[in-house]
Amino acid sequence: MGNGKNAMAAMALCFCSVGAARAADFDHNGSRMDVDYERGAITYRSVKPSLRGFIKPGFVVFAGEIEKGGAVKGTAYIFRKNCEPAPYPVTGRYEASLPGYVLSGAAPVREKGTCRVTGYSIEGGNARLEFVDLSPNESGSASGTATSPNSYSPAPGR
Repeated sequence: MGNGKNAMAAMALCFCSVGAARAADFDHNGSRMDVDYERGAITYRSVKPSLRGFIKPGFVVFAGEIEKGGAVKGTAYIFRKNCEPAPYPVTGRYEASLPGYVLSGAAPVREKGTCRVTGYSIEGGNARLEFVDLSPNESGSASGTATSPNSYSPAPGR
């Protein structure tokens, strides 16, 4: 991995100011998430303990178009400690029976013990992402499009 690639990754992925007035409150596998309809982003508000070593509040897990109570289309990101986030295309929609957004797409598969993406799979937890709406009766904004994903800082010495 070259220095230019690290510098681009470090600059590329920070979505720092999700406004509370625009963001809706969701749960994703025990982490609290903000869904920002105006910017078209789903970001970590608070990170569950098992992810705190490498995922921080504000990291983007999805960037694209989010229709309030409707369709979703864009890019999701998976994370691995000391690795750059791996992007992949996803689509989905709001499922009232959950209630929340369900996104799916062929997720990156990394080589064991490395950051290298070796392929993509529709099997596994990252191929289907669920964001449970914690305030399903709130009204929100229309749709939006995100313009910038997460900041990545490699571990010291990398």
